[in-house]
Amino acid sequence: MGLAISGYGIYINTNELDDFVHSVSHDEDEEYAYGIESATDLCQWFDVTLLNYDEMWDGWSVRFIYDDMNEDHIELTGAFFFAQKQGSIIAGSDQLYSSIDDIVNEMREEYGKYLPDGFNYARHIAFMCGYVTN
Repeated sequence: MGLAISGYGIYINTNELDDFVHSVSHDEDEEYAYGIESATDLCQWFDVTLLNYDEMWDGWSVRFIYDDMNEDHIELTGAFFFAQKQGSIIAGSDQLYSSIDDIVNEMREEYGKYLPDGFNYARHIAFMCGYVTN
């Protein structure tokens, strides 16, 4: 049985994910930090999908808002952190984002203390769709 997944969020590659896990596991202010030993442990605390093409994906894609990121940044592994609102980034409903800045602000508030100070959220915003088979 499989599960289709799609939505907006931020993609981080394997190196960025390793740094994220390290930051979370050393956050003494959060109770969940003590149980975080690997990227897999993040799934119980964050709305994140770990991407490992060889093991779990039967066709997936990540498309960045900024096209130049699509060739340079994407790997076959990493993580995708979903935004809270889904559907479209076009205004017209309280359930949608009015701009890319809205997604950036949400992601910065949610994950900012675990990502580097200079992290460029806008450049990491993407739409992901895929079908998880395992």
